[in-house]
Amino acid sequence: MAAKVAAHQDIIVKKSCFGLVKKAFYTPTDSSILALQNDYSAENGDRIKQIINAPEGQLEAAVKAFGGIDHAPMGPFRVEVCLSADHQFAAVQAFGYSDFEYKPLADVRFFTGNEADIIGRLLAPAL
Repeated sequence: MAAKVAAHQDIIVKKSCFGLVKKAFYTPTDSSILALQNDYSAENGDRIKQIINAPEGQLEAAVKAFGGIDHAPMGPFRVEVCLSADHQFAAVQAFGYSDFEYKPLADVRFFTGNEADIIGRLLAPAL
């Protein structure tokens, strides 16, 4: 996922400390990108898949339909999220556990503006 986020047209990766440290920024707002991953139960994983696959403009309705979604300490479903500090950019990818590893269930999906904020509040409320 990191390579796809870094290749996004609105993301710039800056190196520091002799190239040992890399930080990504969302260029329209110059906001740093934070990354996290959480595991979910199968039931909540199915809900998240439906939410992140909602058609453009229907994301908020999909989130309201399912209410809150809690992550689990360990589960068969994993979501990786890259979120700008100002919640104006989000990249999300879902993974399912199979054959002793997490495998991507779909390609990375990008959100901007209000939809990124909705995704951030749902999947990364502490950020």
